[in-house]
Amino acid sequence: MKKKTLLIVLVIALVLIVALVVGKKSGAFGKTGNFKKVETTLIEKIDITETVSATGKIQPEVEVKLSSEVSGEIIELPIAEGQEVKKGDLLVKINPDLYQSSLQRSQASYQNIKANLAQTEASLKQAKANYDRNKTLF
Repeated sequence: MKKKTLLIVLVIALVLIVALVVGKKSGAFGKTGNFKKVETTLIEKIDITETVSATGKIQPEVEVKLSSEVSGEIIELPIAEGQEVKKGDLLVKINPDLYQSSLQRSQASYQNIKANLAQTEASLKQAKANYDRNKTLF
């Protein structure tokens, strides 16, 4: 009987070893796969202050190019760089001396032309009167 019991124990051990190997391969028990350890911690509220220093060029999202309808010397600049402006705000004041003198010359020329017109109308009246007189004499 001793041989029979030994044979039964060996068969049971062999079956148990085969079952363990097959179970391990199929993933039924034991750790399988590519597992990574994850560290967990409690959440705390903190202030994050980070200073970044870099060199380079800052480009605006929208670039607006200003151009004047007239040219001249700038005498006043009431807007500061970076200040927000609205439509109709005065951006630059240009020296008006050149334009005022040009306006005065144009007004004087206009008055001169008006005087020439009046003189020409008077000459026309005189010529018409002479014509009428000479017509009756003829």
